[in-house]
Amino acid sequence: MEGILEIYKAIAFGPFFYQRLIFYFFHLPLFYITIFLTIVIFTSLVCKTKIKQTTKIFSTFFCIILLVPIIDVITSQGVGYHLHYPDNIFNIFINAFSPKDVPDSTWGQRVVFLLSGIGVAGYGYIKTKSLHKSILLFVLTYITIVLLGGFPSLLVNVITGAPVGTYLRQGGFLLTDTQKYTMTFLLLLLPISIFYSLRHDFRNTVIFLRSIRWERNVFYGAMCGLGFYIGYFLFGSEYPNAFRNFFDYFAILGLFLIGFLSFQGEAIINDFYDKEGDTITRKRNPLIGKEAIAPRFYLTWGLLLIFFSLLFGLCLNFSAFILVSLIHISAFIYSSPRIRIKKIPLFSTFIIAFASLLCVATGLTIFCDEGVFLAFPQRLIYSLLLSVTLGFIAKDIQDIEADRLQGVFTIPVLLGKNVSAVFVGFSFFVFPIFFGSIKLFIVGAVFSVIVVLYIVLQKRPKELFYFLLLFLYGFLLILYFAEHPEKLDSGVGQRGVSATRIYRQAKKHYEQGELDEAEKLFRQVIAMVPFYEGGYYHTIRILIEKGDYEGAREIIDKTKMLGLTRKRFLYMEGLNNLFTGREAEAFNLIKKAISMGQKDDCIWYYWGRLLLKKGLIADALFYLRAYCVQCPFDKDGLYWLNRAKKANSNLDNF
Repeated sequence: MEGILEIYKAIAFGPFFYQRLIFYFFHLPLFYITIFLTIVIFTSLVCKTKIKQTTKIFSTFFCIILLVPIIDVITSQGVGYHLHYPDNIFNIFINAFSPKDVPDSTWGQRVVFLLSGIGVAGYGYIKTKSLHKSILLFVLTYITIVLLGGFPSLLVNVITGAPVGTYLRQGGFLLTDTQKYTMTFLLLLLPISIFYSLRHDFRNTVIFLRSIRWERNVFYGAMCGLGFYIGYFLFGSEYPNAFRNFFDYFAILGLFLIGFLSFQGEAIINDFYDKEGDTITRKRNPLIGKEAIAPRFYLTWGLLLIFFSLLFGLCLNFSAFILVSLIHISAFIYSSPRIRIKKIPLFSTFIIAFASLLCVATGLTIFCDEGVFLAFPQRLIYSLLLSVTLGFIAKDIQDIEADRLQGVFTIPVLLGKNVSAVFVGFSFFVFPIFFGSIKLFIVGAVFSVIVVLYIVLQKRPKELFYFLLLFLYGFLLILYFAEHPEKLDSGVGQRGVSATRIYRQAKKHYEQGELDEAEKLFRQVIAMVPFYEGGYYHTIRILIEKGDYEGAREIIDKTKMLGLTRKRFLYMEGLNNLFTGREAEAFNLIKKAISMGQKDDCIWYYWGRLLLKKGLIADALFYLRAYCVQCPFDKDGLYWLNRAKKANSNLDNF
C-alpha cells in the first residue's frame, strides 16, 4: 500500500509489467521488512526483552510508513518528489533532519525517521528506565534506517565511488536497477531472518541449521551454476562488461541460492511425509529422536525457504521464476502421499533428474530468457536426465529397510545393493557415450570402479561419498567442455533467440543513437510478440525522432486497436502532434495523459513548454521544476525552467 501511494498521486510508476511487479510487491516490502526486523533485533538485545513481545508491539505501529507519501503529497502541493537512492549515502546523516528541501530525502521520509527514532527510544525507556539506553536506541534506529534503507547506495559508494544512479542503470546480469535493489535486500533479509529466528527460538533454530542437507543442497546450487557456465560459455561474448558491475556477482549468488534453498525447503516438506520410515534408519530427520524439532517451527522454515527461492528466481527474470515454480511442482509430485512417484522404480530418480535439468535451465535464463530450451544443447539434456536418473539410485541404497517398510519400491529394494551399484557405476559412462570422448570414457571408468567397489564393500554406504565423487566428476566435465567448446552446440544449431533478448539489443542500439538498427529490431520484437508494449513505444519514439510522423501515427493507431496502455500512447500521440505543429491537439492529448497518471518519459518537460507558450507561467514553472527534479542534468529542461522563471519574474515586476 505504501508503494502504491508513494509517488505523484498515481497508482504505479508506469505500465504494469515485470519491473513494476518486482518493485511494488517485492522490493518495497523487502526494504521495509529488512529495516523492521533489524530494529526489532537490536531493541530486544538492548532492552533484554523477548523478541516476540517486541515484534508484536512494533508491528502495531508499522503502518507509520504510510505517512511518507501522505506528507510528501501535502508538502509538494500534489506533485510528489522524485524518490531515488542517494548518490552519497553519507549526506543523509547530515540532511535527514534538515529543515530545508534536500535532494536525498523527502519531508515524509524525514518525519518518519524522527517518529521511528522517538518511538523506539520511548519503548526502550519504558522497558529499561535508562536514559542512556533510550538515546542509544534512537541512534541505532537512525543509523539502521539510513544504512539499511540506502544499502545499495552504501555498497556503490564504498566499493566503487561511482554515482549511484549511473552505476545501477548500467545493465549486467540483473538488467534493471529494480532487480539490483531487490536482490540486495533479499541477500540481506536471509541472514537477518536466521538471526531473528535464533533470538526467537534458539534451540529449534540450532536443530534446523544442523539438519541442513549440505551435499544435496550444494549439488542443486551447482546445477544452477552449471547453467550459468553454459550460458556464459555460449553467449558471454555479447556481455563485454560482464563482472565489471559487482551486482553481477549478486546475481550468481542468488542463482546458487535458488538451487540450495529450493532443495532444502522441499526436503523439509518431505521429512514430514517420511517421518514414519525415518524412525527406523534415517536419523537425519530432525522430526524424530529425543531432541526433535518443533513441527510447526520446522514447517515454517520449509515454507520460508521455498518462498525465498521463488523470490530469487523472480528477481533474476520471469523465466527463472517459472522454472523455479516447476522445480517445486516436481518436488510435490515426488513427495506427495497422494501421488508418491517415489514409490515407482526409476520414476522417482527421473523426477530428481528433471528437477536438476530445470536448475541448469534456470542458470541459462540469465542469457537466454524465455528462449532457454532453444539454446540448451540437446546432448546435454539427454546426458543429464539419464546420468542423474541412474546415479541418484545411490541415495536410496542407505534407505532400503525404511523404503521397504513404507512400500516404496526403489531399485535397491527390488534388486539389492550390488545390482544397484552397477546402475550407479554406469551413470559415469553416460556423458562419454553421448559426447563420444575417449578421455571421458577413461575418467568415467575410474569413477565407476571407485563407486561400485565402495557400495559393494561398505556395509552401510553413505551418499556423501557419492556426492563428493559427483562434484569432482562435474569439475572434470567443465574442464573438458572448456577444452572442447564445439561439444556444446545448441539444440537446433543456433542460439536461443527470444523477444526479450532482441528487445535488449534494440534498446542498446537506441541508446547509442543507432536509430535504424534499433527500429529494425524493435519491429522484429513486435512481429514476434504482438502485445509487446515496449516494442511499440520505442518504435514510435524512433519514428518521431526521424521525422516520420505519419509512420508514428500508424503505429499509435495500432496500439489503440490492441488496447495497450492508453495513457502512455496518448502521450506519444500528443508528442507526435506537437512536432507536426498541431499544438492545440497536443495540449489536450498530453493533458489527458497526465490526468490518467502518465509521468515518465519527459512528459512534464513538454507539458511545461506548452503551458509556457499558452502564457500559463505559474503552472509551467511548477511542472518544469518537477521535471528538473526528475532530470537535474538535462540542459534543455534547465533552459526552459530558466525561461519560465524569467517570465514569472517579469510578470511580478509588471
